Amino acid sequence: MASLPVAAYTTSVVVCVGFAIFALIWSRKMKEKNDNPDFFLTARNSQPTARIAWSFYAAAVGAWTLFGPPSYALYAGIIGITFYAIACGIPIFVVAFFGGKIQERFPQVQSMADFVRWRFSPTLQALVTIIMLFNMSIGLTAEYTSIGDLFETVIGSNRIPIVLVIGVSTMLYTASGGLSVSIITDQAQALFSLLFVGIMAVYIAVTFRQPLSSELPPNIAPNYYGYSAIAVMPISLTCASIYNEGFWQRVWASADDKALKTGALFAMGMVTVVIFFLGFCGFLAAWAGLEVTNPNTVLFTLLGAGGEAPIWITVMVTVLAATMNQSAVDSLQNALVDSISSVLLKGKSVWWSRLVVVVVNIPLVVVSLQGYPVMNLFLLSNMIASCCTCPILLGLSRRLQPYVTTGSVISGWIISFLSVMVYGAIHEGNVGDGLHFTFFGEYDWPPFLLAIVFSVVGVFLYGVPAKFIRGPGEDVFSRTTDVPVLNKQMRV
Repeated sequence: MASLPVAAYTTSVVVCVGFAIFALIWSRKMKEKNDNPDFFLTARNSQPTARIAWSFYAAAVGAWTLFGPPSYALYAGIIGITFYAIACGIPIFVVAFFGGKIQERFPQVQSMADFVRWRFSPTLQALVTIIMLFNMSIGLTAEYTSIGDLFETVIGSNRIPIVLVIGVSTMLYTASGGLSVSIITDQAQALFSLLFVGIMAVYIAVTFRQPLSSELPPNIAPNYYGYSAIAVMPISLTCASIYNEGFWQRVWASADDKALKTGALFAMGMVTVVIFFLGFCGFLAAWAGLEVTNPNTVLFTLLGAGGEAPIWITVMVTVLAATMNQSAVDSLQNALVDSISSVLLKGKSVWWSRLVVVVVNIPLVVVSLQGYPVMNLFLLSNMIASCCTCPILLGLSRRLQPYVTTGSVISGWIISFLSVMVYGAIHEGNVGDGLHFTFFGEYDWPPFLLAIVFSVVGVFLYGVPAKFIRGPGEDVFSRTTDVPVLNKQMRV
């Protein structure tokens, strides 16, 4: 087994460095355009359908997909992984749908937080930015942690070199080429990852010969967790994606609305199929009764059919993980930089944004090297996003404009949070344990459903009386802008 760490590290590093060199070459070609801060951050109106599709796919998957869906199948069963897969694809089209409306009505925006400033106020923009930075920082740290965990638990080697290779290589080409180069590398990385997923599917079909029981084991048969996923997964993953600038950046970059919607549909299909396949691998391992000592490595248990997987397939999956990790990392790096730059660095030189790439990543890489269980924070960020999503999206309705204001949005957030807190207190018997259960405990459907419903209720509890006290107010959809609006037909 001594050859496994050498083979896995060598091939993974070569592939990651290869993609980085490819990206840096493209960065030189795009240098003149990337000197424009707006293009550096948004790749405004420059990307055709195919690149948008591949880029959405690359932004939606990462190394976590080799751990999350297979391990989730071990207790949520076939129903759980089905809705997990669907829920991973849905946010792409939701962002494309609402993003198209934002582009139509506020074409000058550089980020989701920037839209919030135009539609609501700088105060709400600051709050949304904080939520987005928290959400994306957890995501980026989790990506670094996931690839480190893979190399420690499966390959049996040190996590530090691979995390540093991916972190430094992506920082270099992200700082150099911005979003446009990230999207170009996404295309290559996505094709590479799909090729490896296809090879893995063929390998499993050819080699898996374990007998399957006539009845599903209780843990993977239709059960509470599986049925709960029908509500939990679409709500939590869609809301979390709304507070991930990486998805919105593909909106700003798309050549036109057709490229955006068509690319989003293709990406949604690819993501759903890949996540379902990986989840089904965990389901198949449990159905066959394979001994799973570590839920996070159930995919490798299946590849070894209960024994030890061949070195070549383990190396291939490791390279797949590194590739998916690199594509997700550069998307999140760009997203964090866009969120910060569009709020704090408007009008500044593009070099300030390049500096932000480094400043943001260094502490997250350091935290990930400690191997903390950051995955546990996903429930917290998903619940916060679920409390805060609908009030913001209601702001896109011109008809509801008099009712959806900064005050009513904050009211919706507060009422939503209180509803989740009250549910937790009733469920656990006291407020402290209730908060831990709903925000740190487990993914259960009532808190997520309550968060969505009462966030909307809270908006109108404040917005309706405030409208009659205040009057009609300003029509924000007719504002003149202080930022040049790009021509809709313009192609950079």
